[in-house]
Amino acid sequence: MRTLFDQLFNNATARRDFRIQLRGNRAVVLFTVYLGILSLFAVISYDSGLARSTVNLVEAQSRLQSFYGTITGTLVFAVITIATSLGSFAVVMEKQRRSLELVFSAPVHPRYFLVGKLIGIYRFILLVLVLAAPVLATCIMLGGATWGEAFTGLWILSMHGLIFAAVGVVCSTLATKPTGALSLSLLVAILLTIFASAFGGTSIFFGLRGTRDVAFGTLFSPFTIFQVATSSSSLWGVQVQNWIPFTVVALMIVHMLLLGAESLLSGLATKTVRALRIAALFYSFLLPGLLWLTPSPSGKVLSHFFGFLGCLIVAMAVPTITAFGFDEVRKRRPNGWFRPKELLSGTPAGALPFLIALLGAAMVSVLLFPKLFSLSVSDVESTLPNLVLTFGFAIFLWGYGRAVSAGLTTIRSAKLLSTIVAIGLVALPALLLSTVDGQSFSEPAAVSWMLYPFRSIFGPDEQLPIGFFWGGVFAVGGAWLAFFGEKRLKANLQQPRFRLYVEDERA
Repeated sequence: MRTLFDQLFNNATARRDFRIQLRGNRAVVLFTVYLGILSLFAVISYDSGLARSTVNLVEAQSRLQSFYGTITGTLVFAVITIATSLGSFAVVMEKQRRSLELVFSAPVHPRYFLVGKLIGIYRFILLVLVLAAPVLATCIMLGGATWGEAFTGLWILSMHGLIFAAVGVVCSTLATKPTGALSLSLLVAILLTIFASAFGGTSIFFGLRGTRDVAFGTLFSPFTIFQVATSSSSLWGVQVQNWIPFTVVALMIVHMLLLGAESLLSGLATKTVRALRIAALFYSFLLPGLLWLTPSPSGKVLSHFFGFLGCLIVAMAVPTITAFGFDEVRKRRPNGWFRPKELLSGTPAGALPFLIALLGAAMVSVLLFPKLFSLSVSDVESTLPNLVLTFGFAIFLWGYGRAVSAGLTTIRSAKLLSTIVAIGLVALPALLLSTVDGQSFSEPAAVSWMLYPFRSIFGPDEQLPIGFFWGGVFAVGGAWLAFFGEKRLKANLQQPRFRLYVEDERA
């Protein structure tokens, strides 16, 4: 078995891919075009904002910072696009060349293969960032930024590139054709950029507890990382640069994505699924603790943040965990609705126990860390409504996923319908109520907005208790849907189109 050192620093897959990327004239042409576009944006931005001769000192400094922001924004867009595109071709091209079976016929573990792919992409991203150094140096020499801001921003951007590359690799394992992999990866990258920007924007509401304290979650917004690159926050009473906790969390995300790609590539093998779920439980416990230790004005603000993050993760993960069908591996066929011993196996019967354990780990972290660090009891109590809402939302999506899967033979259709419902529950009521009564959204006594299930997350602090109500409604609705799904599944398994699967399962 290859050691971790071999996987990271002596990976044959990474060396091969890096040589292929730089072979011939294609890399030279691509780098030339990339530098040409970046330089063109720099010239246009400089000419439009700084070419005037009559400018006072304050206005000149403001325009220099704007010039720096234009260059870094272009660089962020380039890195996200390049990382996602390279990741989307990482596995699917091996499938197209039919070399994947040849690779795995040797004693090569899927994790070793995927880590090598990701390292090769990350090296290419570092080359892209190094080539941009002369343009950034121009901004620094003119006074638009400091060397510390530029280099710290480049490091944070490289971590963003690593995350988007890992997203592309996961999409590449799902797709069968390069065009489909690229389309899926770019779509997910766009959604991830939107969610990450919202996450970073929500982090701003943690507030400032000093002149330098800024929550490290602000670094998750890709297009503002260079503006807050040198910010810091107080962890355990020590002032820490935000790029340090951000790097830790970014590597956690990449680790989870790699484990997900590994489980897909290995056909949902029990060992890989178990590793994925154990890591998810560990990170579910650790992440809320890190958020508690960031600067925050009150627990009410954290309650909104925990609710937003929890419901976002639930909406993305639960449809994949709960759906079952007959068109994929045997493990994804229905085998019951609740079996605690299947918690880590990846079967449909283990979905609910895993969700309970996952959300339970997060709740224990939310309640435990404040006691360890002597935080206010009122801060802890104010987080409970949105924790209950998140738990109820997860139960509802679990029940809906089982109900939809019971009437379908394809697991992909069940996942798609569950994901559409999850997004629809968040977005459609808000759009409808905004059209009818958008002016009263920020008013605590607005009756119409109480019909919005996620009012306690996105509304004013006075509406936090409504999270208990909607959490209960979601939980009851999910239980009823699960009961309805079980009855429907038993009836459908008696039909001729399902009988073949039942007989195969018994055999």
